[in-house]
Amino acid sequence: SVEFSQYSVEEGLSNTRVISLFEDKKGNIWAGTYGGGVNKISFKNKGKTDEQVYIKSYNETEGLSNGIIWSIEEDAEGNMWFGTEGGGINKFSGEIFINYSTKDGLSKNEVVSIIEDTLGNIWLGTIGGGVNFFDGKIFTKYNHSNGLKNDQVWSMLEDIEGILWLGTYSGIKRLHPDYFYNHRTS
Repeated sequence: SVEFSQYSVEEGLSNTRVISLFEDKKGNIWAGTYGGGVNKISFKNKGKTDEQVYIKSYNETEGLSNGIIWSIEEDAEGNMWFGTEGGGINKFSGEIFINYSTKDGLSKNEVVSIIEDTLGNIWLGTIGGGVNFFDGKIFTKYNHSNGLKNDQVWSMLEDIEGILWLGTYSGIKRLHPDYFYNHRTS
């Protein structure tokens, strides 16, 4: 038989409805929940008989803008990014949260997918707002008004040639980054 380890509220998880998972560069597991914020699961002696598990929860009390975490990403500098349901995007340095929302230029506050491209730019897929390019200062929006046929961008990846692939409700969109870097609009 297969042995499963259970991590639930009894073990320290903030909520049992886990909707996103991510492993950071240090081997920590981040679990985004539907209403309980995000949990950082770290290990001592991972995979061994004397394994110890530590769970730290982050929610609105710690500075997270919303407790529903659709997407998680880690950037090259080790910052964690959390896409929320209605609270925009949160950048976490390990100590403080910085929140970005429509007030800061984000197209929609429902962020369901995040990636960092090879140049260190953050791309954010939204429900109803298309995709946002964030260079660390300015959000540039790409949606139906400039060629994207569907504004619900549920998944993204950058391939080995630097081409961005978007998973939408009307299929897959393939975008060459040169277009974005040479034709940025506000």
